[in-house]
Amino acid sequence: MNLTQELYPASLLLERADFLKCDWRAVLADLDRDGYSSMGIAFSNAASRAVEGKDQKNAKIFWLFADACSMRLRPHSNSEPFRKGFFSGVVPDNLLAADIEFFSGIVDDVEEPWLRARLADLVWLKSEARNSKFALMAIDAYRQVPLDLDTWLRDGEHCWHRAIGLAKKLRNSAGDRLTQMEAEVVAAIKEASFDDGFLPFWLSKLLAEFRLGYASSSELAKKLGEIALAFQGVGDFFKAREYFNASGHWFRVAKDDEQTAKMFIQVAENFAKEAYSKETATTPISALVASLYEDAIQAYRRVPHALRSALGVEKRIAELRALLKNAGELAIGQFQPIESSVDISECIEHAREAVSGKSSTEVLSCFTALYAGANAARLRKQTINARKRYVFSNLFRGSTQFGKDGRVIAKRAANGTDDAGATDETIVVDMVRDFQTEVGLVVQGYILPALDVMHVEHQLSERYFIEVAHRSPIVPPRRALLFGRGLFAGYDHDFAVSVHLLTPQIEHLVRFHLNRAGVLTTKLDATGVETELGLSALIDLPDAKRVLGENLTFEIRAVFCDAFGPNLRNEIAHGLLDDRECQSIYSVYAWWFALRLVFGHYWKAHHADASN
Repeated sequence: MNLTQELYPASLLLERADFLKCDWRAVLADLDRDGYSSMGIAFSNAASRAVEGKDQKNAKIFWLFADACSMRLRPHSNSEPFRKGFFSGVVPDNLLAADIEFFSGIVDDVEEPWLRARLADLVWLKSEARNSKFALMAIDAYRQVPLDLDTWLRDGEHCWHRAIGLAKKLRNSAGDRLTQMEAEVVAAIKEASFDDGFLPFWLSKLLAEFRLGYASSSELAKKLGEIALAFQGVGDFFKAREYFNASGHWFRVAKDDEQTAKMFIQVAENFAKEAYSKETATTPISALVASLYEDAIQAYRRVPHALRSALGVEKRIAELRALLKNAGELAIGQFQPIESSVDISECIEHAREAVSGKSSTEVLSCFTALYAGANAARLRKQTINARKRYVFSNLFRGSTQFGKDGRVIAKRAANGTDDAGATDETIVVDMVRDFQTEVGLVVQGYILPALDVMHVEHQLSERYFIEVAHRSPIVPPRRALLFGRGLFAGYDHDFAVSVHLLTPQIEHLVRFHLNRAGVLTTKLDATGVETELGLSALIDLPDAKRVLGENLTFEIRAVFCDAFGPNLRNEIAHGLLDDRECQSIYSVYAWWFALRLVFGHYWKAHHADASN
């Protein structure tokens, strides 16, 4: 049963006449912005006032509307397009048959497009007899959502995606709605300008996803290319690249191979220009410079071999390789964790206050700065001091680590009577265990309380995390999508998905940056077969600390590949994590660690832009 139904009799039935009497329009009249989140909060507040006034019918109407608006639309999913929102745990399956029947009886009376679309969509989805009338009603209402930048960022994208998806699904039953929507989106792109930011780019991606706009491909390609040049002219390299890439896609659709190749070259040279601007800045970030040169080379490789000679591609790649080598040598040791001044002993309330009232970008900066990460020197000192205090305990007691099935998976021998009798291996074991205690405090005292506040105040999209990963210099080429999806899954409290996506990407990240620094990350067996080293072996390489820094190297070891720790890399690789462990404090921390790593270097590069 819906939790809100506890505020009125479960047997209370609503009729159309009850809806016509309620002043639902007044609830929405004072909204300062469109979007389902703000509508859901407005109806929730109205429902609370109705409960206080003992108006049970209005309370139920407004609670139902609040529940309907609080659901988050996932238009890419055909089977489950709605999932629970951040301030309400309601999903379509929580709605009773009587609730759906009530919606079906009033949706014709709802002229407000956002609410009309949501109610009609839920009726179409949950009615036993699928009546296409409600799907068509939802499409027509979703289409009324304006195609402007602000609205697009506040659920407009999902509304249009859902409308086109429904029209595709209904096929002939949708009439000419799909053609009309295609024309509207194409027209919006053609009429757009530099001032519309990313809107034309996102609209072009919408068309591409549904394989629409092909008849206008040349015009779209030229328009997107013009916007790219405008952004490049003001030094916004990231937006320029995205538009050049989009332009290249539409030239390829138009079967114009030469123009497609030229767009790839524009992307490559854009990376090179940004790299040069960072290289010559007052405080250059060599790791970012190296990442940009690597991206430039990868972009040049997209040019077909048949066109490379005429366009001078191979010569330019050789020049970029030399620049990359130089930047890579300067970048060694720059991948240090982003430091924070926050003391871990402070209370949960501090964590909540730290992220409250911030913008979407600022909130992640504050969230990832709640804890500075492992401090290897402090943990080592702490361990050595403990050994001196508890000398006899260390003398007689070794340590054995058992797996979940009872197997012995690691052993530590008993130590000597003082620090000199302890090997580095035994010291590291104690450091890892001390760090586990620290992780528990951080997750329960900082990360989860702050994440709850973020969910109430922000609805960050998967696209946002993918773009952050794409712009973070620590993320290897062609891994932004995987990192972004993993980071969003954790933000969405789906730590089972996040830990399985992010753990192998962390391993690849380590391997990539060691390779870039000239470190050999493979081994050759007796038969001449060369294989990649696993994460544990990579972290044990003498050059790991030189490239990644001592703290980051230890933290990766302690979280992902030490048998005396959570050992997530091994557990995931062998399918040993069960449902409960996927939601453990270590899975949460692994997600937050990856977010801190990716966002921290994105933020550092962002501020370098601002200061230069």
